[in-house]
Amino acid sequence: MLPNDEASMKKEKSEPTRNRPDGSRRHLAFNIRIARTMRGWSQEALGLHCGLKRTYIGTLERAELNPGIDNIDRIARGLGVASHVLLSPPDLAQPLLLRELGTPRG
Repeated sequence: MLPNDEASMKKEKSEPTRNRPDGSRRHLAFNIRIARTMRGWSQEALGLHCGLKRTYIGTLERAELNPGIDNIDRIARGLGVASHVLLSPPDLAQPLLLRELGTPRG
């Protein structure tokens, strides 16, 4: 029988990636939501601006999916920010978002 810490590590490795987002995916999710709300947009409005479905935007904002670079770029262009800003840790992204988007709306 495995000790508890080894058993939990084995369980974590077998869980799908979608259930435990890594730091980059959490950063992306947080930054998309912040930028979207700074624009005063709903998920649907963001989807319309970048050609993606509202449900996909919501899934990304909950860090449930690992998006491809093309979709990250589409979202960044739709929001009017650079892709690297969306992938940055929130403490680094926030000043960049404020500079690129101005003061939050709504």
